[in-house]
Amino acid sequence: MNNNISKGPVKVLGIDLAKQSFQLHGVDEAGQVVLKKKLNRTQLSAFVANLPVCLANSQKITSI
Repeated sequence: MNNNISKGPVKVLGIDLAKQSFQLHGVDEAGQVVLKKKLNRTQLSAFVANLPVCLANSQKITSI
């Protein structure tokens, strides 16, 4: 899977939180995937600051 897919404007951005990296998943108005990206902490704030306004959600999945 390509780590840097960007096909159009992101309307909803999902961020999976981890210790050292963040997985981003963005979809457009139609629900089609337009963004998949893995970033570190430093890269995340700069990347999100340059996105157009969109709905964002984050989650952390813990192992048992």
